[in-house]
Amino acid sequence: MSGGAGKDVIDASGVIGGDPEIPMQFFGNAGDDVIKAGGSGLEWLNGGQGVDTAVFAGNSANYTITREAATGYPGWINVYDNTTQANDWLISVENLQFADQTIAGSKRPAIVGTAAADALSGTALDEEIYGGSGNDVIDGGDGSDILFGGAGNDKLIAGSGYGALTGGEGSDRFVFQSGWGDASIADFKSSDGDIITSRALRASTASAS
Repeated sequence: MSGGAGKDVIDASGVIGGDPEIPMQFFGNAGDDVIKAGGSGLEWLNGGQGVDTAVFAGNSANYTITREAATGYPGWINVYDNTTQANDWLISVENLQFADQTIAGSKRPAIVGTAAADALSGTALDEEIYGGSGNDVIDGGDGSDILFGGAGNDKLIAGSGYGALTGGEGSDRFVFQSGWGDASIADFKSSDGDIITSRALRASTASAS
């Protein structure tokens, strides 16, 4: 489920999950969005651009909150409901709102594209890079980066650190080149024309032949 460019409210609290290994995915996209968490099973909550808030029904003490470094996946926060076993993974969500308090989520320096076809590159910092609505090329560079293609047919290049890649609408290309670190793709859909290219694989195949 995806929001639009405005201030959306996405209610995932009543969603019943199926396979515990396959996450249900919710995207806020642009705008200051509110995502109501707490459905059963495994959920990915992706705030996108803006100042976003994930809302949880219980008090904060009822949850186990694991921050980015401890999860092993930079950029992600895990919120586990100790009572219902609801398992929420959050990325690019700035506020975690519980019944008794609101605490900080994740916030990184942002590089934001335009409606044109942008070429955007990350630095050595851990950043969020947003392509906008054009056909963009986004290179994570060094650091552990969060890449959002947005609308359009985008090319997302995983950098040397950990990368969390979201293509968005359109037919997107995810590129893994020599020296790339660990990475995850949130929304790969072959039915939308998405493809994965591994330059490292081509290079090793060529050298072996």
